[in-house]
This record gives sequence, structure tokens and C-alpha cells, in this order.
Amino acid sequence: MNPSIHILTGVAAGTVHPITRSVVRIGSDPAMDLVVPSSDVPPHALTLEYRDEVCQVHNRASVAFYLGGYSIEPGSHHPWLDTDMLELPGRIRLQLHHGDGTPISPAPAVASATKSTPPATGTRPASAKSSSPGVMIQIGVIIACVVGCVLLLARDSSKKSNRSANVPSFDSIVREAIETPSSETTYLTRQLQFAEAAMVRSNRRAARERYSQLRSRLISSSHRNNNELYQRMAAWVEYRLGQL
Repeated sequence: MNPSIHILTGVAAGTVHPITRSVVRIGSDPAMDLVVPSSDVPPHALTLEYRDEVCQVHNRASVAFYLGGYSIEPGSHHPWLDTDMLELPGRIRLQLHHGDGTPISPAPAVASATKSTPPATGTRPASAKSSSPGVMIQIGVIIACVVGCVLLLARDSSKKSNRSANVPSFDSIVREAIETPSSETTYLTRQLQFAEAAMVRSNRRAARERYSQLRSRLISSSHRNNNELYQRMAAWVEYRLGQL
């Protein structure tokens, strides 16, 4: 049976990619055969050659990788043995598996949670020691404006927190998709990873286009199949589109 590559960390943790061709390009670019959605991973990080049941890794990037404890310098290659760990920039770890295709339990994913920035509190201007009514009115207007801004920021932050709290995590959606494989689920999951890769790489235009296309596909799929997984995907897509 052909070997498979398991992504153990990062936003795509838990995904398994069977090697079905003799040459597999790996990187963060959506055009790669195996997409690793991380801004730290080069667009074309490496090329894997699978011939005569032996896997060779060729470093196509400008930085060194680590494979089974060995440093793979740019332009060099090294055999990838069963269960050896390949570490890419950003602590992204991949593992080769020559077994029966049973997924390996992934290491805890490096969560990339978005921290809500607390609203900045305004500084109350010092009370001017003046008996002029005009000065006191001006101070009162400034204080009212500051308090109003703080309240508006707090309300906006609360809405964002409540919305993100109801959205399923990207990792949980991918893991659930792996546990319930089908041709449609595989296609939707891959498109979701492409869109998330563009988001991670701060390519907002490409991310918006891919998430919008995926939303249209998910709306018809969830309505036709009444599939809970597709509805969870749709919730994540709406959440991401709201950030773009």
C-alpha cells in the first residue's frame, strides 16, 4: 500500500494525504499537491519523490528543514523513512506512515486563536482650575465624547466575542470531515483549506473569493443533504467572510 503523509500540527492538523503519484509538491501555495496552510511555510517548500517504495525529499526552499534529526539544506535531498518526523518553519510537523493507512493521533494543534483587543480606555482630562463656564462646558463635552467612544467600542467587542463563541473551530471541522469521508466532503474540505491558506497568508482578496465560492457550494449542499457538517462549515465560512 502506498505511504501517506500525516500533518500533526498547525491549522491542518489531523489531515492525512495518501501518496498516489511519483512526485508530490508540498508547500503553502494553494497550487501545491499537498497544501500546508501556514504563512511560515515557503510556497514551494519541498518535493517528494516516491519510486521503488522509497521516498526522497528534495528541499526547494531557501531555508533548511529537519528530517529525522538531520538538517536538509536548500537544494539537497534525503530519504524519508517510515515514522520519521519532518519539521518545517513555524513548528509545522509532518510524518510519513507506511502502515495500513490508519491515522496517527495528531499532536495538539498550534492554535492560532484571534485575541480580541480590549477597548482602549479614555483618559479623563484633568479638571481645570478655572471658574469660566465656557471652559467647564468644553471639559464636559470632552468627557461625554470619551465615555461614548468607550461604550461603543465595548459593545462592538462584545458582539464580536459572542459571534466567535458560537462558531466551531477550524480544526474540529477538518477532523470531523476526516471521520466522515465522501467525495463531496473531501472536495469541500480541500476548498476550505485553500481558502484558509489564503487567509493565513494575508491574501485577503483570494480568501474572499474562495470563501464566497465555497459559501455558494455549501448552501446548496447543506440544503440538499441536510448535512450537519456542511452547516458547521458554512458557519465558519460566514465567520471568516465577516472578518474580510
